[in-house]
Amino acid sequence: MNTTIYSIRCTQLHGLAAGLKLAAAKPNAGLPVLSVIHFTVDGQRVTGVATDRYRLFMDSREVALEQSPEEGEAASVFTLPASAADDFKRLGFSKTDERARVEISADEVVVATASARLSYPALDAEYPRVGKVMSSALEAVAEGKAVEVPTLYNVEYLGDFAKVRRAAGISPSTPLRMHHIPAGAGSSQLIVTFPGTDFWALLMGVRHPEGDANHSSALEALERATETAQALASA
Repeated sequence: MNTTIYSIRCTQLHGLAAGLKLAAAKPNAGLPVLSVIHFTVDGQRVTGVATDRYRLFMDSREVALEQSPEEGEAASVFTLPASAADDFKRLGFSKTDERARVEISADEVVVATASARLSYPALDAEYPRVGKVMSSALEAVAEGKAVEVPTLYNVEYLGDFAKVRRAAGISPSTPLRMHHIPAGAGSSQLIVTFPGTDFWALLMGVRHPEGDANHSSALEALERATETAQALASA
């Protein structure tokens, strides 16, 4: 059979798909090719990307090759609809370390466990080559060309602005504008508003020392991400 099979922990597959789903286009957006998550396998890592043209998310997890096709090389590219993340949640993937099998053939991608089998049609269109976009941006950060202040903001606070928009009846098309205010050696501040409304917010940042362990880990993560994006760009 000309099927390639990979295995990945259910928790890892769910976490990967659930995070990337947020950046995929909605099924009713008229952009079916962008309503999927695009995956690329390189060695023992699977990298997923998703974009709705306004955001581009990229994330990776460990994966293992279980079976190569009888003819040709192992498939290294596949897609899943963003809604697959909901299927994985419904089946309890987030709560089990069981390994799921991802079976890739010309017609479909099957995700199977001992108790479930999900089948998704193969994408019949070419996914945008977003690797170059991400690679260029990450290289700018790595080369010091991006403006960065070593300050952290609580991601839960940022996520609350979507709730504010809904509660206030602000149009979904209204963008969120952020003004970063450097504060020298102290913590920076972030002014947030929905343009044209009377809503304003001030977030206080937490200083992120450059010499601590988190900073070192961030540099290592940036290096890995840059290498991954370069691989996607050249694929």
